[in-house]
Amino acid sequence: MQLIRKHDYIYLKSNKYNKPKQVHLELSEIINKKLKNTKSKFKHVIDIGCANGELIYLLNKIHNTCNYTGYDVLKPLIKKAKKKLKNIENIKFKHGSVLKKNLIKKSSGTVVVMCGVLSIFDNFEKVINNLIYWTKNKGEVVIFGIFNDNLLDVFIKYRKTSDYNKNFLEQGWNTFSKQSISNYLNKKKEVEKFKFKKFNIKFNLKKNKNDILRTWTFKNQKGNRLTTNGLNVIFQPYFLTIKVKR
Repeated sequence: MQLIRKHDYIYLKSNKYNKPKQVHLELSEIINKKLKNTKSKFKHVIDIGCANGELIYLLNKIHNTCNYTGYDVLKPLIKKAKKKLKNIENIKFKHGSVLKKNLIKKSSGTVVVMCGVLSIFDNFEKVINNLIYWTKNKGEVVIFGIFNDNLLDVFIKYRKTSDYNKNFLEQGWNTFSKQSISNYLNKKKEVEKFKFKKFNIKFNLKKNKNDILRTWTFKNQKGNRLTTNGLNVIFQPYFLTIKVKR
């Protein structure tokens, strides 16, 4: 069957530029800390899978002396981002895939961030390798995604009931184990160090009946807030930061 990814088109309707998501707020804290500790006058943040540009919009409000470039594989999202953030000289949006190593020159980004993209792919090595390749010496890769605390890499394909007789499956919710990622990064000579940090939702998210792929929260018997969606799987999001050395 053909594998596709359609769910990202939801960002064409999203308008959280001035009401940023919790994950974007926490990403901005991680990125801004790195930018403040960077002595170089030229600072460049690259956002892979930038969607409609909401994260770059937030970052630029805090650090408007930095250069930003957003890349996304979906042209309609790039079009929306350009329209929303037009006439801002230090911000650019370009069409392209994280799988194309020549998309960006080596050692271009002070910080290379990728939010919610890694789970689309069945192979994480090529994706992470490209992110590291695009990052400057002493720069950082920042990945937000779902990772497994258990020693299992989980590959998920799904389809809506209304599409049961069609010749495609959708993707985007693979969960690689933290250990598999760690084993790979420990062998990379370009990696100085890396760290996983849990992301915990601070408020309750209601189930969206119109889009059951959107995550919602529930509490277990201990009162801990857990995250799930219509796939009936419990997800644990993490920030993965990777410091690059050359």
